[in-house]
Amino acid sequence: MNGQTKAAAACCTTPSAICFWLEIFFAVLAPLIVIAVFWHPLSSAAGAFAAGIACGANWLKNRTYHCGISGPILLAAGALLLFAGMRFIDVSPSVIWIVAAAGVALSLCLEWRYAKRPDRSAA
Repeated sequence: MNGQTKAAAACCTTPSAICFWLEIFFAVLAPLIVIAVFWHPLSSAAGAFAAGIACGANWLKNRTYHCGISGPILLAAGALLLFAGMRFIDVSPSVIWIVAAAGVALSLCLEWRYAKRPDRSAA
């Protein structure tokens, strides 16, 4: 390649990418739940933080298209949920989760439309 590196294209979700995401999600969620037992403001944000971190790891490893979009959305939702739990902001957690879910759904639609699909002719 003449010393040049080629950027990996974003691709669609695969079963192995889903398994990797689940592994990271539960590995991150478990300690966050333990912390939330002692620090209650984290209880409503733990899931969003774990999902966002898992998306970031999945993007770095598998270049899953929607994780590149969903990760920051979920991390922002986690931060807002944490601030709401600490009463720094007055926003209903339901509103935050609905907006985050809409963002994740949009990212999945964008992935379906624009991401590179795996080559199925090789099977």
